[in-house]
Amino acid sequence: MNSFLIYLFQSSVALSILYICYWMLMRKETWFGFNRMYLLTAPIIALLIPVIDLQPFVGSEINTYTLWLSGILISGDGAEKAASSEVGIWNILFWIYIAGAGLAVVRLLVSLWKMVVLMIEANSSKTDGFRIFRTESDNSPFSFFRFIFYGKNIPTGPELQKILAHEKVHIQQGHTYDIMLMELFCIFQWFNPFAWLSKKSIKIQHEYLADRAVIHGGIHRSDYMNLLLSQQFGPAFIPIVHQFNQSQIKNRFIMITKQRTPKIAMLKPVIIIPVLAGLLYLFSLSTDAIVPDDDLIAKADLPENNVMPPQEEDKVYTMVEEMPEYPGGDEARIKYFQENITYPEAAKKNGIEGRVFVSFIVEKDGSITHVEVLRGIGGGCDEEAVRVISAMPNWKPGKQKGKPVRVQFNMPIEFKLSKRSKEEGKLEKKSPSGNQPPMPYENIRKAGTEKSEPDKSDKK
Repeated sequence: MNSFLIYLFQSSVALSILYICYWMLMRKETWFGFNRMYLLTAPIIALLIPVIDLQPFVGSEINTYTLWLSGILISGDGAEKAASSEVGIWNILFWIYIAGAGLAVVRLLVSLWKMVVLMIEANSSKTDGFRIFRTESDNSPFSFFRFIFYGKNIPTGPELQKILAHEKVHIQQGHTYDIMLMELFCIFQWFNPFAWLSKKSIKIQHEYLADRAVIHGGIHRSDYMNLLLSQQFGPAFIPIVHQFNQSQIKNRFIMITKQRTPKIAMLKPVIIIPVLAGLLYLFSLSTDAIVPDDDLIAKADLPENNVMPPQEEDKVYTMVEEMPEYPGGDEARIKYFQENITYPEAAKKNGIEGRVFVSFIVEKDGSITHVEVLRGIGGGCDEEAVRVISAMPNWKPGKQKGKPVRVQFNMPIEFKLSKRSKEEGKLEKKSPSGNQPPMPYENIRKAGTEKSEPDKSDKK
């Protein structure tokens, strides 16, 4: 679950950077076809960058960190209780994401249903392979796949023919497919404002392309601009269509009258190449696991424990395509520690608590080997942590390129005394014998009273 959310975050960062490059370098240029393809491929690139593995090309020595499993908390109160030190933040974020994606799906379905209702209620005719619907509303003309819609406020004649020519360009160039693809991506990344900005930007590029095609088709530029101006106030009620009055009318006028961008300006997109290289390096070679903040601080002081044997078949990985998995998942791993680990009595008596950092390797057959304490706290806690980890059942092994490989993990186990255990430990330390608890207060008072009474037999 957390791996998916991390991937989601990385892909959203990649898309954001790619869109910022578009906004700074290309949005004011007249290469509308290139901009369209860039905005279409940017989400695909953003989805691929986090999963591209460059390690086979640059070597595995770049890996400097080992994946950290969520920690285990061991309480010293009576029946030993174990729990993950990681709060349920991942679960909360995941369900928030699912809820948002669900709302985005509902929004898309409502838009499609509006289209169906509109098609049922409108009068239609077929011209040149296009289905044209005349609605009873005052909506601006728009197109959707091979369908063209216009309202009753549009008079028939030359004006309607110009509008139809514009909408036919959208259909011929397949712009609706672009919008539907971007709608799906916006569902996947509904939380990312740059996803919605990308959809908006690709729509305006579609309008630039249609405007250019209509003017090149023989319609006078000034007449066409007047037509755009007269239609700009129509209501926009379906977000998945190309409406003739598609906003940003000022920008469309600028692009209609603007001279073609000089070819030398095509060097601008070259800047994106090092940006892509940087994203690849950042996401495909970074193998740090997200761990709780205090674990991360402690991790900085730990020795590096990456085992890198020279033999390729014995190489130990820290991140692979299919990560090893405890049988039954992480909840089963936590339950295993609940049932098997105990707080050492010596640590209880001496008030020892803290984190034990342990490293281990999941072998190709899923067995656990090379269990080592990276940093311990003593009192038998280190030995207990090693014992329980060594006795874990075989994991589902990790795989790289479809083959089982050895994978190393680090895991913190926190031993924390409860208030009751701390008090019991203090009492034991104060005991004169060191083994027996001190005499209750009532018995001490009684013994003192008996000792102070005079011996009547002596007086006699």
